[in-house]
Amino acid sequence: MIFALIPAVLKTYFNTNEILVSLMLVYVSKLLLDYLVVGPWSNPEGFNFPETRQFSDSSRMPLLFEGLRIHAGIFLALAAVMLSWFVLYKTYLGFQIKVSGLSLKTAKYAGFKGKTMILVVFMISGACAGLAGVGEITGPIGQLHRMISPDYGFTAIIVAFLGRLNPFGIIFASLVVALTYLGAETAQIFLQIPKYTGQVFQGMILFFLLASDYLLFFKVKILSLKKNELRH
Repeated sequence: MIFALIPAVLKTYFNTNEILVSLMLVYVSKLLLDYLVVGPWSNPEGFNFPETRQFSDSSRMPLLFEGLRIHAGIFLALAAVMLSWFVLYKTYLGFQIKVSGLSLKTAKYAGFKGKTMILVVFMISGACAGLAGVGEITGPIGQLHRMISPDYGFTAIIVAFLGRLNPFGIIFASLVVALTYLGAETAQIFLQIPKYTGQVFQGMILFFLLASDYLLFFKVKILSLKKNELRH
């Protein structure tokens, strides 16, 4: 939540692009994680490998099915989705958030505190991202190391747009994007294809999605001019 305040403050007071700032902060968070697992949080019995101690059983989320990686964190994710949908579509706060996101001038005209809404939304989003990280490391992984995230921060943008910025749509979009991760790993093992193929495919999904939105809202028309109009 505190980390998410950085792009929120920069957006509110300096009108920076929140997506670009958030993406650049991904590298900052990676370096911070690298410092922690190599320095103060490193495992003294880990032979200098960049990782922490294994978490105790009491601090782990239980697995739901033996032999699979699905753990109790999925219930937290579904609860967050339902709560987000309720707040956005059934409460006055959600209405203020949507209006402020569409236009700060409109929000100001309606008497809403648009800048305050930006800070609130970023803090809630940062808390949800932190909750997702906790679920990742306290699940089957059970420790922190420098390669804990295969660029989830970048993928989240694709999932959000693919889900049409709808909490329930994001569930199905995340499943689709998860298939690209699994498919890329399988292709890397059996077909010797670079693992970055999956990221290229994810980028293509986002590109075609944005292109289709552009063509839906801005239709291309070919206008023919008459000879008299051409003379003028």
